[in-house]
Amino acid sequence: CALPISTPAGQWHELGALVATATAAAQGWHATYLGPNLPADDIAAAVTQTRANVFALSIVYPGDDPNVGHELRKLRRALGDAATILVGGRAAGNYQRVIEEIGATRIQDIVHLRLELDSLRTNRS
Repeated sequence: CALPISTPAGQWHELGALVATATAAAQGWHATYLGPNLPADDIAAAVTQTRANVFALSIVYPGDDPNVGHELRKLRRALGDAATILVGGRAAGNYQRVIEEIGATRIQDIVHLRLELDSLRTNRS
């Protein structure tokens, strides 16, 4: 299963997304790290190109960027309801309302990521 991983526009950190990529790869996913600070259109293009139905985003800093909510909504519109969006990172909780609004799953920590990826793989097999 393909799994692109990135940070949305305005999020320049990389460590969390890299750890998520390594974790997913260790679980057998074809995880692709796309890099930080990607606009929703670029993320959507990568998800479409890899034919992924799951992708992950890391949100760490800043935790109060109003553009992040806009990017998350734009991403959902671009990919439709079939794509599973996983959102983690230290600041992800600050965007809980938008995460729920777009039907994404907030990832609490690396253990939760592993469990969620296992569940997704089981449900898609």
